[in-house]
Amino acid sequence: MRALRTGALLAVVLLCTALVGACTSGGHDDAVTPTPGASAAPTPAAAVPVALTTDGAVPSITIGVVVSASSEPGQGGDWLGPAEGAQVAAYRFNLAGATAVTLRVSDDQGTAEGAAAAVGQLAAQGASGLVLATSGSHVTAALDAAGAAGLPALLPYETDPTILDGHENRAWLTGPYTEALDAAVSSALSQTGVHAPFVVDAGGALPSTVSAAQSYSYSDGADTKPMTDALTDAAGAGSVDCVVIAGNAHAQATVVRAIEGTGTALPIILTPQARSSAFPAALVEAGGSLNANMTTVGIADSDPAALSTGERAEGLSAFLSAIRLMTQDPGQTDLFGAEAFSASSARSADARAHDAVVALVRAAETAGSADPAKVGTALATLGLGNADGLAGADLTFTGRTALAPASVVALTATSQDPGLRTLPGGGVGPGLFWFATSSKN
Repeated sequence: MRALRTGALLAVVLLCTALVGACTSGGHDDAVTPTPGASAAPTPAAAVPVALTTDGAVPSITIGVVVSASSEPGQGGDWLGPAEGAQVAAYRFNLAGATAVTLRVSDDQGTAEGAAAAVGQLAAQGASGLVLATSGSHVTAALDAAGAAGLPALLPYETDPTILDGHENRAWLTGPYTEALDAAVSSALSQTGVHAPFVVDAGGALPSTVSAAQSYSYSDGADTKPMTDALTDAAGAGSVDCVVIAGNAHAQATVVRAIEGTGTALPIILTPQARSSAFPAALVEAGGSLNANMTTVGIADSDPAALSTGERAEGLSAFLSAIRLMTQDPGQTDLFGAEAFSASSARSADARAHDAVVALVRAAETAGSADPAKVGTALATLGLGNADGLAGADLTFTGRTALAPASVVALTATSQDPGLRTLPGGGVGPGLFWFATSSKN
């Protein structure tokens, strides 16, 4: 942990490092672009311990995870699959055994009432902190309930910092947030060499940095033909040179499938919900192709980044190695204990939920206590990196947004699986991976 932390330094446990490749680590993170058709076995970054240890001052900790397993569009359901990353973090700490990490999960159903009830349930189960692995307007109720219960909360998927008003030093956004995302969309348009977007509002937050050459409002489930006719006419007239789509994962997938059907080759820029595992699943289910020219914005923490060099790649490689171990252990299940981890969780688990759990454990370690108030106080002093067990970008908790804006970059889609999760039988569901043309810490 960086100088912000005053507790014990992270001890190194050399358990399971053979599962991570042997590339030489560099002093920075160099991006790697997947090569279509490459047949060589993937080689992830240099060895980093899979097991995460602590100083042992806190022998056990319970962390609550709130998800939206059943919700209306835009109320967090897109993040149910990615939230499985929390399981990976708990597994890594439990491998070392210095601090036993127990996860308790509750479904808030994407409603304010459900959110308050979920937090209350987790508080009663002795949670020291919360990972609110959801997003949307109902999260406000979860934050209010967490504040009333004295529980610190981390939000890896919510992007609006204003939702934290009144919850300073008790709740933090740990993923990309609106201002950084909007700036990255502007950069993505520049990198793609386009300037006249056809903007499709499919029910999501439109980037403030995008000036539409032409716009269209689409409601998911409606007939897509009027939209594609408008796009075809605009593209034929040369008045647009790309498409920007804002919406939940399913709505974006529906629009992309419709655009693919027109035969247009215009580049497509998607809002961050496309990073959810729900997006490729919905696109394939609709009969679409994962090979469209698609770009989104976010942290460069998708699997291809593990083929790079540097601390970030090493941290991600350790996360993916833990997933490989979990797929081989029939005792590992999804968050709800409903099915084996290898069935689908291994495909969908992402770094953001993982890193939120790591941060809460490190805060307890720094505080020397699992008491929620002490964990929250310690969090406000922390700066964490890959040496502390993070799989993604550095996090600094001195403000309401823990992620540095420079960590949010343009990401290009590829359906080429780097093969770093080695799922039995190839896993369940289609995969879409994202790589950056440049990486930033």
